Amino acid sequence: MTLKPNYFLAFGKTFVWFFICAVVGLGVVPYLRGKGFRVGDVLEMGAFVGLFFGLFVAVFFTPREITWDDERFKIRALYPGSGEFAWRRLEAWSPWGNGTFLIKFQDEQAYQIAPFGYWPKEWKVFRSWLQDHFPEKRTFVWFGVRPVRFGKGKDN
Repeated sequence: MTLKPNYFLAFGKTFVWFFICAVVGLGVVPYLRGKGFRVGDVLEMGAFVGLFFGLFVAVFFTPREITWDDERFKIRALYPGSGEFAWRRLEAWSPWGNGTFLIKFQDEQAYQIAPFGYWPKEWKVFRSWLQDHFPEKRTFVWFGVRPVRFGKGKDN
């Protein structure tokens, strides 16, 4: 199976989220505290923040291609680079669907993937496949990009 991203979707969802957060933080919060602000300045800064993070997520957290079968996982990504891994080397994966998805293979850096850069139905297929094949590798707690596994052996 292969997932190909929709960069417009990744950029658009990220832009909107950060635009709203910036407008609230720079405009609404000061207004509620009784301070003044200029609407044009707030919208301009919101657009800048949204543009910056939208491009950042689309470029660095949205791989060009994710391919998997019963034996291998392949990823074509700008950061931390492309790779091909046997599933037996899977160390952990995160179940998060709307935040940054993480997948880590032994002796490799974890891949951070923005799932909202893919169509929800297609992303659900990938997540369901992982859940069906590797439920014991699902990890909820991460310290940065390192999985934290409680009560599990090195091979689990």
